[in-house]
Amino acid sequence: MNLKRVAKGAVESLGLRPAIELSLLEAGLLGERLQYCFRARPTPSEAILLAGSGRSGTTWVSDLLCRVPGTQRIFEPLRQAARWQPPGTWPSVRSPYLRPEGEYPGWHALLRDVLTGRCRSYWTDPSRTSFFPDRYLIKEIRANLMLGYIHDHFQPRIIHVLRHPCAVVASRTRLDWRVNLGDLLQQEELLEDELAGLAGDIERARSDSVASHAIWWAVESRVAGRQLRERPHFRAYYERLVSEPEASLRAMLKWLDLDGDGIDAEKIRRRSHTTWRGGERQEEQHSAATLSSWKRQLSQEEQRVVLDWAYRLGVEDYGEEALPVGT
Repeated sequence: MNLKRVAKGAVESLGLRPAIELSLLEAGLLGERLQYCFRARPTPSEAILLAGSGRSGTTWVSDLLCRVPGTQRIFEPLRQAARWQPPGTWPSVRSPYLRPEGEYPGWHALLRDVLTGRCRSYWTDPSRTSFFPDRYLIKEIRANLMLGYIHDHFQPRIIHVLRHPCAVVASRTRLDWRVNLGDLLQQEELLEDELAGLAGDIERARSDSVASHAIWWAVESRVAGRQLRERPHFRAYYERLVSEPEASLRAMLKWLDLDGDGIDAEKIRRRSHTTWRGGERQEEQHSAATLSSWKRQLSQEEQRVVLDWAYRLGVEDYGEEALPVGT
């Protein structure tokens, strides 16, 4: 008999899960609350925002960066955006689009709280990476359409992770992820600024899972790339991190002005907890020899569909080979 499974079933049946999760969260936050009695909380500009599409390797990269002492990860707080807002006042779209020059008082207040570590839950804190943090690392897959706004209003250090769209789509479809292109089509500012003339084609693609995921990746990558083009940021290619992990990580840490001397090669190659949940073996996830495994998982026609949408939306970082173009 699996005692862990029995214990979990008992907790669920007795309705104790919320109380246990709250207790674990509060215990983890104790060090932070104590230190902020004697020192100021980190400002938004001291935060690190690690953004990228889902299944692009953002969790793995955050695992690596959190090995720098004093770095506490906050895991995808925007997934629970409505949690910290008055009932019925929050948009239901998964990834809202914000114009860099726009006025969004509700989002401004929420993003300030996110970057200063005030929006916390059992979901955002699956583990403690620092009991007395000097900085917050916000790992987020729902901020790709607002990075310009976040930079201009808060100036955090932004890292944008990109992975080959075919690899992302193959991973998402293998895990049976759902995508709702209606979340994009209902955002008038996004349609006006970035998707003019494409709404009809996007609507027709909603019934095709591969095309839908390809469009989602392409839209996120297009908007993030355009908004960050003239703004300071670090673009991290997943494939380079896999094939040249130590050199790539050192470059990232140098840009962040952080000391990574305590991160050894074995830790760099260690898988993330979301990779484990996805059922992928470590050697498959982090081996340079398997970066093109998507070629076996997607048909030639599916690969063509994915790349066509990337090119239509002006995202030309990748081609038919696994490694990014021109890097």
